[in-house]
Amino acid sequence: MPHDLGLRLLRCGSSCSPSRTCKLARRSNVFGISSSRILGLLRSIFARPGSLVLPLFRAPRKVLCTDLDNTLWGGVLGEEGPEGIATGSAFPGNCYLEYQRYLKQLSARGILLAIVSKNNDADVREAFQIRAADLGLTLDNFVATKISWNEKATSIRELAEELSLGLDSFVFVDDNPVECEAIRQQLPEVAVIAAPIDEPWKLLELLSSQPFFDAAVITDDDVNRLNEYKAQAQRAELASTAGNRDEFLASLEIVCTFLSALDAPSHVRFSSWPRQTSSISPRDATQPQR
Repeated sequence: MPHDLGLRLLRCGSSCSPSRTCKLARRSNVFGISSSRILGLLRSIFARPGSLVLPLFRAPRKVLCTDLDNTLWGGVLGEEGPEGIATGSAFPGNCYLEYQRYLKQLSARGILLAIVSKNNDADVREAFQIRAADLGLTLDNFVATKISWNEKATSIRELAEELSLGLDSFVFVDDNPVECEAIRQQLPEVAVIAAPIDEPWKLLELLSSQPFFDAAVITDDDVNRLNEYKAQAQRAELASTAGNRDEFLASLEIVCTFLSALDAPSHVRFSSWPRQTSSISPRDATQPQR
């Protein structure tokens, strides 16, 4: 489509009458683009400006860190107990349930979920177990959990290091305005969403309207990302708690099995070795270590 016609279509979509827009759209048929496709594109653009263009120029965020109390569920777990938190089909629990289900949808698209909460870890795990029927996701949907009384900025930094991701890959959702402002000031690369505690039904719309997780293409690697990063986070946690490198390697419980080339299932695997070790030259491999 010529540049001038494209601009006229974009301008017309927001200011012209439907009939005028249709006339311009029909002209696009000359260039092999159906008018229905053009009109559909225009509706999408003007319903959410930038949603179709930005993913082409900006990488989507990869991690969503969510608070628990008055964010993932209603109420304060430490004060009200697992039975007292609001979640489920009845209002206002249904507002939080919709948010939980949206997070699960993000996880299915390859977005990593993490819990960053000032709470007792045992209490949180008990709540997920007791209220499982009323929750839209489980702890298995989260790549990592930072449930402690540490500063949340510290927890997010630890997550970024464990996952080997930049802070500009993170989105933080919390109802506490003090916590939100602390993240904005200490970690300005992190996108912050303040959950409206008095209007919990608005959180889902507030988050989904942002372009944080828009991607031009979702690949199989994106979808399978959760297990890979979860294993990476677990290795990083083991490495930080192990006394030394030998203890860390032993904690991984890696088992190596050596086979003769004659007993291998297929010669195809051996044929791929040169490609996998292309960065190692024979001279490097035979030189003694110093």
